[in-house]
Amino acid sequence: MIDAIAIVLMCNAIAAFFTAFYFQAAVIFRLLRDSNPGIGIGDSNSFQANFSRFLAGEIYSDLKPKWSKAVLWVVVSFMAIFALAGIAELTK
Repeated sequence: MIDAIAIVLMCNAIAAFFTAFYFQAAVIFRLLRDSNPGIGIGDSNSFQANFSRFLAGEIYSDLKPKWSKAVLWVVVSFMAIFALAGIAELTK
């Protein structure tokens, strides 16, 4: 029974990882497209400044909830896998 649940949780975690990877790439490519090139220390339109503005929700308001949910899905999926592994080890 635990093996079947582990397979389902692993498939869920893999799907979560690739979904989060897709949205992370979308964020990075949008930031690279809209930011000034270079290191950008003190530049308000640098990659780092725009990423901070993205995290604050000031830019790309359409992408922020999707990205946040994908990252949360990864965290919850991997926590479930490790919790199941701990439970399986305790019940041996």
